Amino acid sequence: MEIQTADKSMNDQSIELILEHIKQLLINSDLRPGDKMPEEKDLAAQLRVSCSGVREAIAALNLTGVLEARKEGLFVRRIPANEMAEPLRLVFSMAQEQIQAVVEARLALEVPAAELAARRREKRNLMALEMIVDAMRDDLSAQRKSEQLDLEFHMEIAKATQNHLIECMMLSARKTIHQALRLTRSIWITASDGTARQLYEHHRAIFTAVRAGDGLGARDLMQRHLSVVESHNAAAGH
Repeated sequence: MEIQTADKSMNDQSIELILEHIKQLLINSDLRPGDKMPEEKDLAAQLRVSCSGVREAIAALNLTGVLEARKEGLFVRRIPANEMAEPLRLVFSMAQEQIQAVVEARLALEVPAAELAARRREKRNLMALEMIVDAMRDDLSAQRKSEQLDLEFHMEIAKATQNHLIECMMLSARKTIHQALRLTRSIWITASDGTARQLYEHHRAIFTAVRAGDGLGARDLMQRHLSVVESHNAAAGH
């Protein structure tokens, strides 16, 4: 009995390790819809776990609909938009703690940054921000550039503060923020009608306040925007 318990514990740890590895591949977009999964033996060797552990972890993901089996092997599933929410929810829930930390950091940094941006913005910042929100509007139906435009908007707000340290802090967190944006936008938009337009309107309102030099208004709007993101993050994990 002791040997069986030890083996089971080791196998459980292997499965957790494999799920974490695959989760990171999906979050970082190293694996995209249609991509073939690494071979079982390669994953086992890379992570130094048993092949049986790899099989159990992949079977769990296969059941969720994240992966699909074909003759050629296992692939990341291409999921229609109206069926995307639940598989995304699984990946999202595995990463929720990390994403919550990102949202909290953004609230601490970007809310006061919006106020500074409204007070210090220069013509070049306003031109850049207007181009971004116009591009968001034009992308509403296709949603091909939504994540990138969202990221660019917030980076430009940081630039508009004319505070080099704030800009550097945002740049250093750029990749992490982008990863969180990808997941939060994906699950929010696929699970809710009209969300893409709502997000566009949030950004348009923040830009309008910054352009008007309304520091308190810009601060309040950024607070509301990121608080909505935070609330959807919490709801998606349940």
